[in-house]
Amino acid sequence: MTFAALVQIQPVLYLAGPMTGLVAYNYPRFAQAADTLRKAGYTVLSPHENDLNPETASRSDYLRHGIGKLIQCTGIVLLEGFENSAGAKLELSLAHSLGMPSATYQEFITNNL
Repeated sequence: MTFAALVQIQPVLYLAGPMTGLVAYNYPRFAQAADTLRKAGYTVLSPHENDLNPETASRSDYLRHGIGKLIQCTGIVLLEGFENSAGAKLELSLAHSLGMPSATYQEFITNNL
């Protein structure tokens, strides 16, 4: 089944991308992408939307939280720089193992909006 066909059945998208070492953990970019996709009618689950305390939460806490969201989705959309993020590459690998289609954000926007 193609990405577009699967998304039409149950459009729940997970956003993956780099966070570690970036200003504000790249949350503004995640928020902008989530907002754009939601305005287009998609349900979006994003790791930037969490109640974790950045002062006390560990990297594994963030990964567990993100993976919990990922397994509820039907597809994964990759933000710029995902290929340099160990966490995003792990999420992509898991998504593919679960049979989810993937696309970069730009590919998804170009082909589906």
